Amino acid sequence: MTRAEALAGLASGKIYVFPSLWEGLPIGPIEAMYYGLPVVASAIGGTDEVVEHEVNGFLLSTFDARSYASAIRRLLRDPNLYAGYSAAGRRRVESLFLRKSCTANYRSVYDRLL
Repeated sequence: MTRAEALAGLASGKIYVFPSLWEGLPIGPIEAMYYGLPVVASAIGGTDEVVEHEVNGFLLSTFDARSYASAIRRLLRDPNLYAGYSAAGRRRVESLFLRKSCTANYRSVYDRLL
């Protein structure tokens, strides 16, 4: 599958589910939020820098299918919650993770330090 095909598949989804035991800075949730997908993920270091619990998704401290299913159902059953998380995720990616915003943020830090 090409990157374009993978991103098209991602963009056609409704929710990005990311159960993981360990991460650095995960790219998958960032890409999903860019496409407006709320994220249901493990509450672990790295992922918690991307996903804000009950702002743009859910961070789950338990690693069981029932917890994930409950969070997924909550998003699918509440269109207002879904829309809010979707928009909040896109805003977070645009303000923190796009190259343009990252460059501006780093430049601001360097300017202050100099």
